[in-house]
Parts: sequence; C-alpha cells; structure tokens
Amino acid sequence: MVLVDGRSPTVTDLSCQFVFNQARKLLYSAITAGHAERLGIDTGFLTAIPFGGTGLKQRSRSPSATTSPAR
Repeated sequence: MVLVDGRSPTVTDLSCQFVFNQARKLLYSAITAGHAERLGIDTGFLTAIPFGGTGLKQRSRSPSATTSPAR
C-alpha cells in the first residue's frame, strides 16, 4: 500500500491494536449471527485472530499546562 504522495504509510502500535481488535469484533459478530457456519468458515479460524491490546495509556496533563479561557 502506498499513500497518495508515494510514501509508505506509518504503522503504529495504536493502528495495529485498532485493526486487530476491529477484525476480531467483525469475525465474532459473524460467528454469533450464524454467517460463519452458513459460509462454511471454521470458527477456530475466526477465533485465532490475535487480540490487539487494551489501548495506549494516556499521560495526565499537568495543571500548569492548561490555560484559562480569554475573557
């Protein structure tokens, strides 16, 4: 895959987590709705998709870094 300007896209931990977790969610819904069985896809294949993670921890902001709104 290439971006419009010809560069390769950047893959981050967060983008990997998002892709794997959304793929698992999609495949799980296919199992629960009966689509996987109807299509002949083994549920073992669908459940083998790895868990992407719980997300990145956000750092708390320092109270001194916030500014009060202009009046």
